[in-house]
Amino acid sequence: MNKKTSLLSILLVTIALCAPAAAIPQIPNQFYGRVTIDESPAADGLTVSAWIDGVEYASTTTSGGTYGTSSASVFLVPADDAGTPEKEGGVSGETVEFYVGGVRAGEAIFVSGGVTELDLTASGVPSPTPTPTATTTPTGGGAAGGGGGGGGGAPTSTMPTPTPTVTPTPTATPATTPTPTVTPTSEGAPIPPSTPEAVATRIREPPTKILGITVPGFEAIFAIIGLLAVAYLTRRR
Repeated sequence: MNKKTSLLSILLVTIALCAPAAAIPQIPNQFYGRVTIDESPAADGLTVSAWIDGVEYASTTTSGGTYGTSSASVFLVPADDAGTPEKEGGVSGETVEFYVGGVRAGEAIFVSGGVTELDLTASGVPSPTPTPTATTTPTGGGAAGGGGGGGGGAPTSTMPTPTPTVTPTPTATPATTPTPTVTPTSEGAPIPPSTPEAVATRIREPPTKILGITVPGFEAIFAIIGLLAVAYLTRRR
């Protein structure tokens, strides 16, 4: 071995010793199994979570009374990366606690790269709250889409019903008959109103007394005058 080869070998060994060792990535632990709540298969939508030392590292939901059994809901608990100061998951030999709907339902030992079947059982788990679905109200824009698809249906009318207005009925006011005004005479005696009824009343008035003498009315005076005329004519004959 020549001098150059020896120097190259020493340089490669030095670089290898000085370079930090690359951390081997750890493989997560897969879990799956049945979920029983109060001796009955769990309802769909319950949350299943995995905890290590009080920290949650994975979660999924139940479906058909199971968890982690479908390709769309594979339940993987990550493993810790020894090359970082943070704790990203479990280390082989640690205890993993499982909760269903916030209630403790089982535990298992973490195995990096393992596939573990673990059935979970719990009691008194509240039912999952359904997620409200937004309802879209159709607008009038679909009617203008033309005759190809029929316009998408007529929109629902929300016009308020008009309230009828009550018109008050006018009340008839009775007409008042004017009262005749009595005009006093120069002597102070009132003059009765000159109406046909008043004149007829005055004609039919009984005789009045003046200074104790009865004064006949107009009818009596006419009768006396007629008798005097007849007597006068008889004497002339």
